[in-house]
Amino acid sequence: MLTKTIVALVALVLLLAGEAVAVNAPGKEEQPCARSCHTINCDNVGIRYGRFCGVGHGGCPGVKPCDPVDKCCQAHDVCVEKESVFSSKCHKRFLKCLDKHLEKDHEGFAPNTCPYSVVIPTMKAGIEMAMMFTGGMEEL
Repeated sequence: MLTKTIVALVALVLLLAGEAVAVNAPGKEEQPCARSCHTINCDNVGIRYGRFCGVGHGGCPGVKPCDPVDKCCQAHDVCVEKESVFSSKCHKRFLKCLDKHLEKDHEGFAPNTCPYSVVIPTMKAGIEMAMMFTGGMEEL
């Protein structure tokens, strides 16, 4: 449990730091967008899954999500861009979307490298910790 807490705290710090850097950086330099489907660090806070999943990881304009979970991440990105990175509404929708796919490893674009049974809990732990620190857990 302590390890999950530490991982989630690190995810929160990275999430908030990434948002602050993106907003406050001179010249507002952004990370390059993802054109290909990634499977990097699927079991930790440095996750880069598909084109849209992971802190600071986003698809290029016009690219489609790699699979249904990547589509959840894309929808979350759009929501927090519109609302706020602190929007519990966006985070709750994201969690519900992920839950729809938890038992469906076969849907993923990389079931042997990064199965949903690994990817989804990793993403949920990070978002749930972020929600805990921003007051969004009260209804979960």
